[in-house]
Amino acid sequence: MLEEERRVTLRLALDPYSWRAGDKADWAMRLAGATEAAAPQIISVESYEIGDTLIFLRLRTREEPKRLKKLLRNDERFMRLRARLADLDVRPEFEIDENKNDRDRA
Repeated sequence: MLEEERRVTLRLALDPYSWRAGDKADWAMRLAGATEAAAPQIISVESYEIGDTLIFLRLRTREEPKRLKKLLRNDERFMRLRARLADLDVRPEFEIDENKNDRDRA
């Protein structure tokens, strides 16, 4: 049986004094790359959206929500990602969709 994918939203709050409007698209791509590189076997970036002071990364995972919450909190790879984001004046917040992805269902 194939594991079903779940969606995760990573909301990145930007410090408006550290970020210029022209930089956001470039930084969104960099932040998406850093996020995916942190744990490519666990999460993958599907897309991103750019707001005034927020960047939303849409992620996919095959991990169960309970296990993913534990990984996001305790796994060294995610701790390093959080530290890297903090160095860039970015505050991350993960939101896990508890429901299985129904994209492929009729």
